[in-house]
Amino acid sequence: MHLHPNIKYAVIFLLVVIAFGIAGQGDYEEAVSEQDIYCEFVELWERTNGRDGHPDWRRIYERLVSLTNEDIEDFIIALRAAEAMAERWREDVAILTDFRVVKLKENDEPPLEIIRYDV
Repeated sequence: MHLHPNIKYAVIFLLVVIAFGIAGQGDYEEAVSEQDIYCEFVELWERTNGRDGHPDWRRIYERLVSLTNEDIEDFIIALRAAEAMAERWREDVAILTDFRVVKLKENDEPPLEIIRYDV
């Protein structure tokens, strides 16, 4: 059975879109999980007077607990951009709380996330 070339390309395009959608959902879930764990450990630190968990060493707890789904999506976009910029600049970068990406060595604000350049 032979398919018209346009149908074949449409099917391939649809499969690629579905694959990216699945990968994007995984990135979203991973980012949400990472931030949830960070917040849980900060809350545990506060509840146990520093015996368990960890302090808000990134100084972003208040920002994280107020994130909306749209903010999380913006964070994922910033994360992907930061990974690409670290590769392009060949150095570590920081994602700031307003989702800007800057070179880590030039940053003077507490970062939301640090992306290390892997040689």
